[in-house]
Amino acid sequence: MLTITQTKSISTSLSGSFGASNKVISASVGWNVTGSTSIAISGSYKVPSKIGNKKVKNCKLTAHTVYKTKKFDVHKMPWNSTKWSKQGTGTVKKAYGVSFKKSFTYK
Repeated sequence: MLTITQTKSISTSLSGSFGASNKVISASVGWNVTGSTSIAISGSYKVPSKIGNKKVKNCKLTAHTVYKTKKFDVHKMPWNSTKWSKQGTGTVKKAYGVSFKKSFTYK
């Protein structure tokens, strides 16, 4: 039996070319782009003695962070204009879950 239990804090990531503040971007995407998320995982897996015709020697369980990603554009209206112009684009990624991968070695 494999068991995994862990809590990890993962920072939100922000990238792009733009001239907007983190506060404005946070309001636009709906979460704090300078924050972090605490992810707690726990679970167990009963390792089979055989898979197909192969005898299992051991099993490795690896957890990977799953992210929610939002892309955005930043538009600005210069003080002497009546038109909006695109200033840049960006991407923000926030952790929201965990995905597990199993790998086996055989006898």
